[in-house]
Amino acid sequence: MRNSRVAQAVVAVVALALMCPVASRAWAQDKPSLLVLSIDSDKVNDKQKSSILQAMKTAVGKYEQYTLMDTPAIDLLDEMVTYECIEMDGDCLSAIGGARKAQFVLYSGYDGTTLTVRLVNVGSKAVVGDYSAASAKNKVEDDAAGSAIVKVFGPLPEKPTLVMVTIDANVEAAEVFVNQKRLGTTPLKVKLKPGAYTVSVRKKDFLMVEEKLVVAAAEAMDWKATLKPIPTQVEKPVVVPPVKPPVVGKKDKKEEEGGAAFYETWWFWTAVGVGTAAIVTGTVVAVSAASETSADVGTVRFSISPTAAENDMIFFE
Repeated sequence: MRNSRVAQAVVAVVALALMCPVASRAWAQDKPSLLVLSIDSDKVNDKQKSSILQAMKTAVGKYEQYTLMDTPAIDLLDEMVTYECIEMDGDCLSAIGGARKAQFVLYSGYDGTTLTVRLVNVGSKAVVGDYSAASAKNKVEDDAAGSAIVKVFGPLPEKPTLVMVTIDANVEAAEVFVNQKRLGTTPLKVKLKPGAYTVSVRKKDFLMVEEKLVVAAAEAMDWKATLKPIPTQVEKPVVVPPVKPPVVGKKDKKEEEGGAAFYETWWFWTAVGVGTAAIVTGTVVAVSAASETSADVGTVRFSISPTAAENDMIFFE
């Protein structure tokens, strides 16, 4: 049963939002919504009522802390009957405003001699601002949009003095952003309220420049950014070590086939050693025999260098 009631309440809220799209949008704003009712009076005609309503909304709009809602075309007497009101007090006005999703309601009434202006907080049903003073018929509009509004809402906020700021750069057509909002390209002239801002200047192929800029009251100022090109990356040349040319020389068959040369093998030098020993022995014997019968007949010369073995010779005289 409870879930059914909750569902019905949700459906009712959605239906009301669809029927009153303007009111639902205003309700969702960060600023509180304010419903300004048309003046409650039978002493002024419809044209005057419209003029008074517009003047009051313009005056209230200067405070900037409210979101103004569209004024519904309603008969306040019928509203009092609907909500069983005796007078336009906090309870009655909060009921009218709550039905239209307003957070505040501004009421005005004129009985021919006295002008009444009342601001009600819908949530608390409290009257948060009240004005009542004598007013002539031809002064109702001025009083309602002037002294009455000031009495209810407080002194009109002073309009801040805007300062002319010129933003430039060392390159043309650079984009200018103030508080992350793009305002144009350099050179740019813009009016800003006094205060601190984050100004950034950007352009393709350049490093962005961003700086905090403090704008003083009533003092025009110039600011210029110096953009530097984005450094290009230079590739380092690849150093290839020189390749040593192969040694050109004659190779034997086995070396060409991947084996060692014959004169680099152990068996070759063993054979050479044995052969040399035999030659030496034979030579010694021959010399000894010859020495017994005759004089020296020749000279034998040997080399112990393996690479010069082929040059060993025997000389005879």
